[in-house]
Amino acid sequence: MKSTHHSTNNGENKKDLGAGIRKIKKVREIGQLLSKTSSQMKIYASDHSNIQKFFDELYGKINDYLEKHWKLELGVEELAFTFQGKPVYKDDQIKKSLPFLFFKDGIQTLFFYKDLGKDEFFDFLEIIKRESALPAEESDIVISLWEKDFTNIRCVASDEFLESKIGIGMEPLEYQIDLTTLTTGKIELIPEDREALNRVGLNEALPTEKKDEPRDDLAEIAEEDMASLGQSLSDEEIESLEAMIDSNRRITTEDELIALIIEMLYLEEREESFAETIRALDESHHDLLEKGNFAHASHLLYLLLELQSNIENKSDTREYVIKGFLEKIRDDEAITDLQRNVQEKKISDANALLEYLQILGPVSIPVLSQLYDQKKRDPPLLAEVLKIIKELGRSDLAALMRIVQDERPSITNAIISVLSDSEDRRAIQHLAIFINYKNKSIKSEAIKALGKQNDETANRILMAFLKDEEEEFRILAAQNLLYIKDQSVEKHILNTVKDKNFRKKTTQETRAYIELLGRIKTAESCAILMSFLKRPGISFGTKKKDLSLHAVSGLEIMGTPEAIKILKDGSRLHSRTIREACKNSLQKLSPNAPQKPGVKE
Repeated sequence: MKSTHHSTNNGENKKDLGAGIRKIKKVREIGQLLSKTSSQMKIYASDHSNIQKFFDELYGKINDYLEKHWKLELGVEELAFTFQGKPVYKDDQIKKSLPFLFFKDGIQTLFFYKDLGKDEFFDFLEIIKRESALPAEESDIVISLWEKDFTNIRCVASDEFLESKIGIGMEPLEYQIDLTTLTTGKIELIPEDREALNRVGLNEALPTEKKDEPRDDLAEIAEEDMASLGQSLSDEEIESLEAMIDSNRRITTEDELIALIIEMLYLEEREESFAETIRALDESHHDLLEKGNFAHASHLLYLLLELQSNIENKSDTREYVIKGFLEKIRDDEAITDLQRNVQEKKISDANALLEYLQILGPVSIPVLSQLYDQKKRDPPLLAEVLKIIKELGRSDLAALMRIVQDERPSITNAIISVLSDSEDRRAIQHLAIFINYKNKSIKSEAIKALGKQNDETANRILMAFLKDEEEEFRILAAQNLLYIKDQSVEKHILNTVKDKNFRKKTTQETRAYIELLGRIKTAESCAILMSFLKRPGISFGTKKKDLSLHAVSGLEIMGTPEAIKILKDGSRLHSRTIREACKNSLQKLSPNAPQKPGVKE
């Protein structure tokens, strides 16, 4: 009994551990999507379709989490969000880091509560957008959140931050400084001061009389103090300090240049100078791509797109210049160069590259396709690449079709799924090209996608699959064909089942065709089904029994009053198997069930 109890506890512990891991995974998804959504909001207007798509996905995830767990508590560190003490999202680039936006104003924790409404959450994201667009010294996200006074969103700020706000509104002290005597005089130390200095070992560093040479022991003291400081910091604090120093080192080059050029564009009033500055930005962008520095290239495009939205409808000339730059980096030559860079250079930051390609839009699909082939040993990255290809391809089906190949079933099937869900009429024509493909999984997915269209053109394409040399594709096409008053489909199916060679087909194929007769719902198709069910004959072999059973399924699918009458007659036939099948179908088509449309005359 003891061992059983121990086993039960282990099972419960494993269950709890699994639940904890799943919870952290969900919060990590929320953190990543929160960052992506806020980044998109910096580029596009609030009513843009991209914003709506990202917002709906983000709100759906956070709302699902709150429904199950009531509250989401996110810790705020300098460059990361944490959950239950573990980092769930991190961004080392301070200038665009979402965690840093909250951290710099003293926020330590963010709380989201159940009943969080869509409007409330969108207002929260709008505050992030507004505050992140301001210079660091002007933005104050804590004050903005407090002024909004959200019902289901709360934050906790540090005491130091609160204390810094206490003096707001107080009259400043007036100081009078005599500049003529500011640099004269000397510091007089009383005996108590010197005694205190002796205790900490600094008396030698502060002599009473002026010395011409600096004291070397000051440098030694500074080094000792820094070493002491290092010993007093935790590993986490040291790591954060190192990250901040490293980030500042990076800011001193490309980031500062980009920020300077963008600032010049905001301030430049002369159109000729504006165009010259854009050319400088173009050169900077080109250099970043040559170095494989996609993080800074993305940052550059984000800022430029934000500038474009700010000057929209204000200056036709400036808009034209920016548009020209964006068209240039998206033309065929630029995409070819980008493919060469991705091919030749070792990509150190794949996420930064993906972010850059998303900003470029559908023109980057060939590069994403190339990246997919290069990273076949990295499943998580492959999944992200496929996801982006599908997102971008929804607005440009032609760009998607340029990368489909018979030898690439995984990426091609992903594209077929986009075509399947698309409302673009051209999607059906694109699906037609897969008739001549050899890969079985691709052809199968194409047939299923055509079956979802409920369209006469799609039906005619499926009829071409009915003539395929492979039986499995003929069966799949018959199963996915829909009758929507298409006379050509009806004629083809009726001629096929009337042909004397029809009974030579396999059981699976004859069943697919006979059930299709049921979907046609015409008087002629009903008569053919009745003939299969009641065909006279002395012998009742397996083939005839199969045809009769298939006819029962077809009549059940048809479900018309005439079909029900035939099934009732069939329930009195001499074959027990057929009788039972007819009775089962009649039970499913009982008067209590909704009646289907009658037979077409």
